[in-house]
Amino acid sequence: MAHGDAYLEAIEQAAIRAGQQQAGKPEEPGSGSEDPQAMFEQYLKQRYQGSYLFYKRLPARSQKEVFHEFENGASIDDVRKTIMERFGHSR
Repeated sequence: MAHGDAYLEAIEQAAIRAGQQQAGKPEEPGSGSEDPQAMFEQYLKQRYQGSYLFYKRLPARSQKEVFHEFENGASIDDVRKTIMERFGHSR
């Protein structure tokens, strides 16, 4: 799951940068300050478009919970299952 590991590392770095900004520390020049959830959504959209479409139909709270599941180390397969379960319950 190399893509997942690299992606999680990118999310972690984005979170560190966001924390530095909130603490009043300047961000390193040339580093992007993308929202980790937005990065997750972009990854999902590029790699798993069907899951992304269902994800975007979820309420915002469910989207955040799905993202946190992935952020906490769940595999993308588990995240995709969760999206479908949540979508089934939200109807």
